[in-house]
Amino acid sequence: MTRPEFAQQIASRRSTSPKHLLEPSPSADVLEAAAAAAFAAPSHFSVFPVRFVIIENRERLAHLFEAELPADADAEKHAKAAGKAKKGPMQIAVVIAENPNDTPRERMERSMTAGAALANFLNVLHKAGFGGKTVSGRAFRAPDGLYDPEKETLAAFIICGTPDEEARCAFAQPRETSKTFFSRW
Repeated sequence: MTRPEFAQQIASRRSTSPKHLLEPSPSADVLEAAAAAAFAAPSHFSVFPVRFVIIENRERLAHLFEAELPADADAEKHAKAAGKAKKGPMQIAVVIAENPNDTPRERMERSMTAGAALANFLNVLHKAGFGGKTVSGRAFRAPDGLYDPEKETLAAFIICGTPDEEARCAFAQPRETSKTFFSRW
């Protein structure tokens, strides 16, 4: 049995290391399409609990990473921290709305919605010819407006751009599938 084209497209997506991402980054039209797909993710909430923040000022993000270093951090550690903000042609923050009154189940549902939204977003980028990788977010002590720590969590960063030839070759390599993804009960 052959897989439908849609499933094959999704199955061909791979995380692409920032070192294999080049300009150009996704256009505004591609980002809009990715956001529309993300917002189609299943959600039990009346207000969609996920938003995406395009990082336009990488220096500002670099300052956030550096501000998390201990006071005695040397120049090498500062450069490494700042370098996190400069990986790839484009970075996008994935932010999840939080509610302190949520039950553990509601927190899990918010996370599941965020994961589905992220997958949809990345799949649209991939279909448009872009590569991307998701790296974990962090709790910044002073997030400088990137997100509201009282009401939101920075879940992840999407690092994206145009995959180089090596990365495009990796997309073409099929992954082994396994029946062990399923069990019966």
